[in-house]
Amino acid sequence: MPSETALTVSLAEFGLGKYEAQAYVTLLTKGVISASNLAYYSTMPRTKVYPVMRRLEKKGLVTMTHSKPVMCSAIVPQESFDEIIGEQINKVNAMNALVEDLKALCASAKQHRKTQERKYAHIDHSEVLRHTQEMIQGAASGIRIMADQSGLGLLFACTAALGGAAKRGVKITIMLPPSAVGTDELRSIARIGDIRISEIEHNCIVFDDANVLITGGNGGKAALFESSEILADEQARFFASAWRGAVRADALAIMSKTAAQEAYRAIRLVEKSGLYTALQTAKPGNTAGMMALLDEGGIRLGGRKLDDVVLLVDAAVRTVCSGSVTHDSKRSKILVSSALNSGHSLPWARIIEGYLDSRGIKTRLVYQNRTRRGEQVHIKMN
Repeated sequence: MPSETALTVSLAEFGLGKYEAQAYVTLLTKGVISASNLAYYSTMPRTKVYPVMRRLEKKGLVTMTHSKPVMCSAIVPQESFDEIIGEQINKVNAMNALVEDLKALCASAKQHRKTQERKYAHIDHSEVLRHTQEMIQGAASGIRIMADQSGLGLLFACTAALGGAAKRGVKITIMLPPSAVGTDELRSIARIGDIRISEIEHNCIVFDDANVLITGGNGGKAALFESSEILADEQARFFASAWRGAVRADALAIMSKTAAQEAYRAIRLVEKSGLYTALQTAKPGNTAGMMALLDEGGIRLGGRKLDDVVLLVDAAVRTVCSGSVTHDSKRSKILVSSALNSGHSLPWARIIEGYLDSRGIKTRLVYQNRTRRGEQVHIKMN
């Protein structure tokens, strides 16, 4: 299981400070203990114990008695963290509602000012490819592309033009739908620019933060908005928001289609609740949580070879945190490395741990935080 240090790092995702995380993890492992023993086992200064416990109690993570000696205990993760996660969801919903209100205010203000958007040009389907290639060839600084399933054909037909733009120093960023994962088309375009995978709802190309080409209308037609600053800015904000939540495609682009699509599904599953599941299953002997999470998503590792599991996790770690997974069979050791000190390599290490446990192989996990050089999880097989 992950070390207490590793779990302490991961609890920062839930807004816990260093001492709060140390105290909570210690109480999970020790059960009901006195405040003085909590200071001893958590290596926390005695003067910090009561302020820290009061903050944790206010957050609904621990309970403590008000009689002497003061006894402390942790509330189980599935009860304590549900409320925190719910609060974060409510905050996101409130932010989305605020954005919609601001959009409505902007639209109303435009109407009162009697402003008018610039006119746009219709492009017939027979001219869309030629026009798109010409726009690519004329780009000077940057091209941002969003292409859904219907727009993939046009995008891949422009591969040569995009390659030429990249050689001229034009920065190219592309978001593609999950259906593109593992395809020959993705591999052919992966060398051109920075590509990520996300759920795409429309086709749009922004040239030099000014000209906007929207494709995918009836009969494959397109609309070109030239020098439309308002529309270009709006598309840029939408693109940036989607980009932050998208999955990098460089590691997936070199895998077979079946393996790449499975790795992508595993990444999305772990993104949603992997770290939370890793915390819930932190007790000794409970290693099935991450395996069950993948099973629910249709990814079953039980009957596979260890090398196949390592390859799957390696692709995911390379994608999520620029890391790697190496298996040293001679030393009975697997190393999960991450370029980030985020604790997000832990769920992937626990997937391997759960697989080995299902095969009757006992393991010991050692977490190593290397400050500015990332983190490592050593899985030692007994």
